[in-house]
Amino acid sequence: MRQPFMIDFSINRGHEMIIDRKNGIRREELDGLELQMLQSSKIPHLLPIEWLEIDGRVTFRYGLAGRKMLLHRLQVQHLTMEQFYTLLLGIVEAFEECKHHMLRPEGCLLDDQYLFVGEQLNDIAVAYVPLKEGQLDGVPGSGDLLSLVVRWTAYIQEIDGAGLQRVLQPLNGSKWPLSELRSILLGLIGDAFIQSGPRPIQPIVPSFVPAARQSEAIDPLRLQPEAPIPQVKLRAADNQPIQLVEVEEEPDSDVTKKKLWITAAVVAIAVACVWKYIYIPSHSRSSLYICLGLSFMGIAALYMVWMRRLPAGLLTKDEELEEFIPESQPLGMWPRYEEEEHLLNKTEFKTPAKPIVDLEAGSYAYVGNTADLRSKQNAAEATVLLMEREGEQGLEPSLYREWAGGGAWINWREERFTIGRLGEQVSYEEEAHGISRLHLELEREAGAFRAKDLGSRNGSTLNGQTMIPYKSYPLALGDVIQLAGSSGPKYELKMRG
Repeated sequence: MRQPFMIDFSINRGHEMIIDRKNGIRREELDGLELQMLQSSKIPHLLPIEWLEIDGRVTFRYGLAGRKMLLHRLQVQHLTMEQFYTLLLGIVEAFEECKHHMLRPEGCLLDDQYLFVGEQLNDIAVAYVPLKEGQLDGVPGSGDLLSLVVRWTAYIQEIDGAGLQRVLQPLNGSKWPLSELRSILLGLIGDAFIQSGPRPIQPIVPSFVPAARQSEAIDPLRLQPEAPIPQVKLRAADNQPIQLVEVEEEPDSDVTKKKLWITAAVVAIAVACVWKYIYIPSHSRSSLYICLGLSFMGIAALYMVWMRRLPAGLLTKDEELEEFIPESQPLGMWPRYEEEEHLLNKTEFKTPAKPIVDLEAGSYAYVGNTADLRSKQNAAEATVLLMEREGEQGLEPSLYREWAGGGAWINWREERFTIGRLGEQVSYEEEAHGISRLHLELEREAGAFRAKDLGSRNGSTLNGQTMIPYKSYPLALGDVIQLAGSSGPKYELKMRG
């Protein structure tokens, strides 16, 4: 096995990923033609690359502005099959772009730590290392398409076995079946779009039409509303004719017409945003097909609403629009801390959301967290230990959390410990204001501790110094990590007896 790459991150010239080796990457190991191609043009689906050469040793730098590591994005957002196909199509298009610019697909690093995405999942970018042919063989991180597909299946919410089998079939016979795999992915994305698209209008066959004619296809566009309705005489049991009352359709009111025009404007703006934020930044074939499909869906929905004269205000009702919650916005209420004696003197106080405990900083009770009211089972599984267990002996490093004048020990047993505001995907659910869905990662191995900010929106500091996103920092006793600015919660690594 060849020498693995070393990864570091920097923010001196913007957020960058640095790739090097322990003994350095020698200049003679690199392909001169590929260096020229990477320097002369910006290649879609490849991270922008620069390099620094000192004494014949080269260090590569990749720009990460506006991007997050794909692995951490997948940990908080499960994939649909259509998104899974779109991600693979982005990788395949990156390989095809490499061929168009005289680069080799083998130079793309397919390990999770080298893959980054923008705001949209189809805006994927990989790191390319211009080593000569054969220099990447056996290097950890180079990977192949088959192993990539297998890893990503762990993040799919509902796997379509037939579609996955179609993707894996060409990968078993060839290492880079780009053309065949691209055709399969485009077909699967089209099928997924058709299945999720609007259904055609089913014609309504009047009950007086004979059964022999009900099977005939009726074109709803040929039905003329102004045509005279055939008069059918019905008779009751006493053979007396039944008078039919003709119900005239009420004309559309001005309010309905106004809502129709508002709907048309909303659809037009949505289509314009799709092209601006999906196609224009990438100019790839996959983004083009996706934009065309979304545009056709918007036009079809508008056409159906317009023809059927439905109250189009459904698209503009405030109560049906999902409330936008920024990534840094907490999902629960702000916690309130009050003194224990004051709470106990209140006659209306019954049972707090969490038990009242006596902490070193004073007596406090936590009473206002709606997330704690979800279920008793979730509260029992919480990782925060507010009191030391009786009979526990010996000292061991642990986390102590301080925020809003209160403090508590946090139970940290596993090797990998994550902090964020998603309770199911993180080890500890932090509900302070400004916390990202996946904010901080802590690791312990053989008595050593390390900390890493996972590209959070409001950042983290270690002993007052800003932590570079994705950079791994050693953590020692007495070190303090603060999340989301100067008013955010603090986590200190200290001995606990």
